[in-house]
Amino acid sequence: MNRGKNIWVPRKMVNVAYQAFNGKAGVTPIYEDRYGEWKTSFAPIIDDDGNIVAIVGCDYSKAYFNSEMQRLRKQLNIHV
Repeated sequence: MNRGKNIWVPRKMVNVAYQAFNGKAGVTPIYEDRYGEWKTSFAPIIDDDGNIVAIVGCDYSKAYFNSEMQRLRKQLNIHV
């Protein structure tokens, strides 16, 4: 990525990241960008004094999320 270049970030992702910067972990609904369909989660990293010093995020593809949900349904014997 080139420095100074504007990038497009889905609004759903920005909202959850903002919440993490304010101390609340969260996950986005499934959204689409030019790379595919995703769910993204963010959580605050808090130091020993209780200050938020960073956030950590993780992207999951829609396909991975759906396969994990299917696996859990089988394990828990849930029929949808």
